[in-house]
Amino acid sequence: MGIRAVGAVQQKEYSPVIERQEWQAIRGYLNEADYEQAADCFHQLLSSLEPPSEFINSPELMNSPELMNSPELTISPILMAAYQFCLMGHHCRDEIDRHQQAYEDAVMRERDMRRQLGVILTQIEKHLHSDLDSASEWRKLDAARGRVGNGRSLWQRVRSLWKRTQPLMNDPEPAVSEEENHGMGETAVIPAVTEPHDHSHFVENSKPQLTVYCLGTFRVYLNDRLITEWKGLKGQSIFKYLITHAQKPVHKEILLEEFWPESDSESARNNLNVAIYNLRNAFRSVHPEFFHLLLENGSYLLNPAMGIWIDLEEFMQHYKTGQRLEKQGKTLDAVQQYEIAESLYEDDLFSGDLYEDWIIPHREGLKDVYLIILERLSQFYLREKQYAACIHFCQKILSKDDCREDAHRRLMRCYHYQGQRNLALRQYHLCQKSLEDVLDVSPMPETEALYHKIRNGIRIQNDE
Repeated sequence: MGIRAVGAVQQKEYSPVIERQEWQAIRGYLNEADYEQAADCFHQLLSSLEPPSEFINSPELMNSPELMNSPELTISPILMAAYQFCLMGHHCRDEIDRHQQAYEDAVMRERDMRRQLGVILTQIEKHLHSDLDSASEWRKLDAARGRVGNGRSLWQRVRSLWKRTQPLMNDPEPAVSEEENHGMGETAVIPAVTEPHDHSHFVENSKPQLTVYCLGTFRVYLNDRLITEWKGLKGQSIFKYLITHAQKPVHKEILLEEFWPESDSESARNNLNVAIYNLRNAFRSVHPEFFHLLLENGSYLLNPAMGIWIDLEEFMQHYKTGQRLEKQGKTLDAVQQYEIAESLYEDDLFSGDLYEDWIIPHREGLKDVYLIILERLSQFYLREKQYAACIHFCQKILSKDDCREDAHRRLMRCYHYQGQRNLALRQYHLCQKSLEDVLDVSPMPETEALYHKIRNGIRIQNDE
């Protein structure tokens, strides 16, 4: 039996044999807004039919409702239309997801900025009132003398404090490249905010202050100036080794064994001396009249007379404080400590040193702590129904380990509670793919159960 086709082409009707189960699967994908899977199904059906190309590609099909509703129309162009609509739907979902992600990122950036600004203001208030017992005394003294504290004006003290809170954001000398400055915005205020030492002595004496960033791009500041003249990687590596070993003295024999294991004794000692010389010169290029690195009883150590701030030590301090507060039932205080620790973790330890074997166990240990912090924060914000924050921290977990099913499940719950059913179901498929690609396993029963509840519209309690 011949019929009239698009473009008046006479063709034999193609009648595919489609199982009822296949149609149910396609309907299920469409109900979940999983247009990609539905498009694959339509494409497979079209491939099995092999209809004439001029029949499928005719433009009249998409532009003519009369043709779409014609009982004489063969099934091939209808399947092609469905396939094309699925592709358009898939592109729309991608655009929705991108906008949703941008919104959530903006919310978290604003939240981090507000939190850090609050800490800065607290510190400013603390410094401004450190010399007097009350605000009224401040006003009286300021009115009488026009000066406060140690003889500097109120504005001078605020300005001095502010300059110390942003050594990374505004470092005119030496200049910081775009690459070095990228990503510093969120953590730049942390050294001055969380550092336990009082910096006011910078004005009165020459005691150097060393600020070291190890979590992410390695950076060292001496008196707020970035050190760039390392003159050799071995001296820099030895400095990193001293920093990661809790500033404890390290015997030179350990350094010889670690960095020159295959050299003879004389060559190794000569190499060590050259590396130490270059390391000392790197510090002297900024602060020449001070011994930054000491040798005592055959061991090297950083001069304890310096003020030293190291991000990884600060990171661990806030993590341990958060743990202690959490055990005491002070959840909100613990969350505050975890958030400060999380903001310090710019990236993995010495992220640019991928081939230093001694760094690996330290890096993995710190990353495990970071994942614990992210887990605690995401669990807290899920309980508090602050879903954007929970999503933010879960995505950070998956950026480090995309096989963490607990993070996938929390994301599914957040999307479900936000009314974004399609994103919740999509998250399940991402979880399924990651587990299959990396571990060659299927999702856990808890994940499967959550997926089926969301798919079938079954109510999910917050405490499940």
